[in-house]
Amino acid sequence: PLCKWNDAHSEYHYRMAPGVLALQGLEMKVASLFTGVGGFDLGFEQAGHEVVYQCESDPKAQEILRKHWPNIHLEADVKNAKGNILQELGTQIITAGFPCQNISIAGNREGLHGDKSRLFFEILRIIKEAKNIPYIVLENVPNLIFSNKGRDLETVIKSLEQCGYQVSYRILDSQNFRSTPQRRRRVFIVGRHSTGQFGSGPEILFESEGVYRDSTQGEKVETPNSRDARKSTRDSGPRIVAPTLNASGAGTSRPGGQGAELGFYVGNPPRRLTPIETERLQGFPDNFTEGVADTHRYRFMGNAVTVPVAKWVGQQIQRYEATNE
Repeated sequence: PLCKWNDAHSEYHYRMAPGVLALQGLEMKVASLFTGVGGFDLGFEQAGHEVVYQCESDPKAQEILRKHWPNIHLEADVKNAKGNILQELGTQIITAGFPCQNISIAGNREGLHGDKSRLFFEILRIIKEAKNIPYIVLENVPNLIFSNKGRDLETVIKSLEQCGYQVSYRILDSQNFRSTPQRRRRVFIVGRHSTGQFGSGPEILFESEGVYRDSTQGEKVETPNSRDARKSTRDSGPRIVAPTLNASGAGTSRPGGQGAELGFYVGNPPRRLTPIETERLQGFPDNFTEGVADTHRYRFMGNAVTVPVAKWVGQQIQRYEATNE
C-alpha cells in the first residue's frame, strides 16, 4: 500500500487491493491542501494514486496525518506552501477542500471575501507558482453555487480558467455511494489543464448510466447513482440514511444546513454515535482518528471529505486518462 498502516488496518487494505490494481500504471502524484485528516488523500490512494504532499494547520489533525503518513511533507500553513515544492515533487493533482465557514448557509455568508473562505486565493497562488499541474480537484458545500448570487462560484471557475484549466462541477451526495449511508451533499470542481492533449474531459464528473459498473478485476465499482445504492440493499430491507455530520462536531445538520439538531444521536431511546460510527459514515477505517480526544474526532469527521466519494473522483480521472491515451 502507498500509506503505512498498523495491523488493525491490514484487512481494510486487503479489501481495497482490487480497486488499486484495476487501473495500474495510471497512478498520479497528489498534493493535498486543507488536508484535514486525509479524506481526499485516503480516497485517492484507494484509487491508486500517490500522496506526496499535505498541508494542514490544525495541530490535532496533524497528529493523525503523521501517524498514517509519516514520510510525507506536511506543511502547517497554506500561506507558506510553495508551488515550486509541488513542482519538484512531480505533482499531477492538487486536491483542496477549502474552508466553507463564510460560504455555508449556517455561516456568516461573506463568501470568498470572508476571513476563512478567502484562503481559496492561496490555492490559486500555489497553482500559478506550480505551473501547469494537470488536475485541480476542489470540494465545498453546495451553497458555493449560490453564494453572493452565484458570483463566488463564477470567481472560482473564471480564476481556474485564467490559469489554463477547463472546469466542470457537480454536486455529489455521500448517501448515493453504497458504503456511506449519510446524507452529505458537496460540490466537487474538477479542472483539467488545457495543455493536456485531450481537452477538459467534463465526463470525469458525469459518467453515463451503466458505465464502469464492474472493473476488469471483477470489483464492483462505487458510483454516485442513487439507483445503485438502492440495489445494494434490496435484500437487506430499507436503507437507513444518517443526517449530515455537522462540521462543528456538535450535531447533525437539518436539510440545507439550517441550525443543528441534538448531537450525533441515533436510536430509540436516543444515544450518541460513537467516533467509530462517524468514521464509518465517512468511509474511514475504524479508529482512524484514535489517539486524540473524542471532541476532536467528531469535529474531524464533520469536516472530512467522504472517502468513497474521493475515491470515485480519483478513479474517474484514471478512467478518463485511460480512454484518452
